[in-house]
Parts: sequence; structure tokens; C-alpha cells
Amino acid sequence: MSTSKSQRIGIWIIAVVLAIGTIGSFFVVIVANDNNANDQAKLQDLQNKYNERVKEYQAKVAAQSDELSSKYYDTFNQYSDRVSEFDG
Repeated sequence: MSTSKSQRIGIWIIAVVLAIGTIGSFFVVIVANDNNANDQAKLQDLQNKYNERVKEYQAKVAAQSDELSSKYYDTFNQYSDRVSEFDG
């Protein structure tokens, strides 16, 4: 009871597909590892840009706060001794 020629061809096809899948999975792991390093570099770059923009925004808000404080401080300061709970 030997296998027929079509069965042997089918077995070889399955063996080749399994071999290619195994080698391909190793390749994917290597490529994914390289992508991780690239992703970390991009993330660090974006984080630095974000931090710069936050500093710029905070400087802008501080300047606006100083301007408005000098303008309205005397108006609101008179209410500082009348602070109480809101009873709504």
C-alpha cells in the first residue's frame, strides 16, 4: 500500500508551505523587533515636540495671566474676604 503520486505531491506541497511559514515567522519577528526600535525613536521625537509646545503654551498663559492680574487684581481683591460656600 504505497501512496499514489498525487498524494506525494500533496504531501510535498504541505511540507513546502510549512517550511515557508516557519521561515516567514522568524523573518516577521526580526522585522517587528526593528520596528519597535523605530517606533520608540518616533515616540521620543513626538514627545519632545509636545513638551516644547506645552512650554510655549505655558509661557503664553503666564504672560496673559500677568497681564490680566495687573489689570483686574484690584477689582477682585476686594472680594477675597467674602469667600463662602455656594448654597445652591
